Amino acid sequence: MSGSDLYLLPSLTVDINSPTPYTDATMSKKPAVCHVKRPMNAFMVWSQIERHRIIEMTPNLHNAEISKHLGKRWKSLSPEEQRPYIQEAERLRHLHMAEFPDYKYRPRKKTKTKKSPACKRYSGDFDMVSESKEGVSSPELTRHSGNFDI
Repeated sequence: MSGSDLYLLPSLTVDINSPTPYTDATMSKKPAVCHVKRPMNAFMVWSQIERHRIIEMTPNLHNAEISKHLGKRWKSLSPEEQRPYIQEAERLRHLHMAEFPDYKYRPRKKTKTKKSPACKRYSGDFDMVSESKEGVSSPELTRHSGNFDI
């Protein structure tokens, strides 16, 4: 990281006396009362800066491709190249603790949706037949040979 890149580290520009130092440093919206985001880790700090650079150079690149590219580049960085971002993440963690002293990370389990019993699926060597059509008389149901030229 060069000296000109140091201005990009957000914690170095924040006012120490601010009542919301982490929010100011990350330039994020004011958090909702019920949800406080986790502090950014080193990869997130680095990727936020790099993503802006990539978008400036190639504005038409899809976000998923940018994310894949960023992940590969982060893994290829040496520990010395990652160090400033690790230090920045630590500074941001301290600012986060100052702004949200009662914060504790509590991951929420995702609720599983139950499938309706009306959606029965048949697989294997059987044809797909809905229960509503079982009583209807129809020609013999057999597996198609795959030859559509007949």
